[in-house]
Amino acid sequence: MLSVFILSLSIAVAVTKVPTYQIGVVIDQTTNRTASQETLRGLKVAADLARSKENVNLQLNVVDSGPLAIGTHKAMVEMVKGGNDVIIAEISSSKAEVAAQVAERNKKVMVTPFATAKAVTAGRHFVFRPCAGHLRQAAGLVKFLRAKHKVKTGGIIFDQGQLFSTDLKDRFRDEFEKTGNKLQFVLPVLTAQGSFKEIIKTLKENQVDFVYLPMYEEVTAKLLAEVISAQVKLPLVVGGDGWQNDSVFNAIVFSKNPSFSGYYVTHHNPRSTNPLQTEFEHSFRRRYGNAPSTSASYLAYDSVFTILAALKARRHPGQEALREALAENVKVRGATGSIEFRGGQEPAEKTLYLVHFEGPKILSVEAF
Repeated sequence: MLSVFILSLSIAVAVTKVPTYQIGVVIDQTTNRTASQETLRGLKVAADLARSKENVNLQLNVVDSGPLAIGTHKAMVEMVKGGNDVIIAEISSSKAEVAAQVAERNKKVMVTPFATAKAVTAGRHFVFRPCAGHLRQAAGLVKFLRAKHKVKTGGIIFDQGQLFSTDLKDRFRDEFEKTGNKLQFVLPVLTAQGSFKEIIKTLKENQVDFVYLPMYEEVTAKLLAEVISAQVKLPLVVGGDGWQNDSVFNAIVFSKNPSFSGYYVTHHNPRSTNPLQTEFEHSFRRRYGNAPSTSASYLAYDSVFTILAALKARRHPGQEALREALAENVKVRGATGSIEFRGGQEPAEKTLYLVHFEGPKILSVEAF
């Protein structure tokens, strides 16, 4: 009778055993960029939700990579030696590309939540992202601008020190010139640039239908603030997914009460009623006192649940099995939409959104 009791107890213990997964996180915590802060917060909220909803013990092992790529390399070298099941690394394409080199060389599965440049995943098998890349973004944006605003002339101002910005500039220029039109100017700036006098001069001298600013929010905000102060009349302003309804951006730009309008790209729908997005927003607000303000946090959530699905779906332990599960077997409904890689390194189909703004006010949100 005692042996039967012991057998029953051991079966009960086996049935109720909670799986433990270790996720390494490499991200810049040194600088004060909103997207970095919100990525880490989004990962923590997602991990809490995963523990409660999926009955797993999910551990996040976070390493601060600092502001420079050398810090990313050092953190990744240490991370691949550890016992993590998978690594989530970086949101800046410049730093994520460095992280991807280390992950691929060591055949360690890595997911970048928000790094969208082609070079991050191109030619790699162990590196994934849950968001649409630059080719999808540029092609959809050009198609929208041509159909909605009948644009024929435009210009680009980009940050030549950022892989994200140079890559998105190239993709957009190629797609726009396929329409038979030419950009009137393509002007480089630097993140730390102190003055934009030459840019202002060019904007005054060239009448274009739109100006495209595929840059992060910090340099975009500085540029637009100087342009507004110079009382330059702006054409339609179009941003990539690197600047959004960011509090720093709003404080610098919209505090000047400008009259210009335009669009920026986002990976989540700010007006969505998606129950997963709503649940995430409520959990984020409970923990941090406010809702997330950029796509970075939503994509952090999707990264965690995509990884979790792959960890559960893999046929046996090991990185190759996890890579195969991500590439071939995972289909996840996330906060930003459906994620299914179908053999690729980014979702085969992924909706992006254009936010139409006038000053700080959002006028509409359109899928493309």
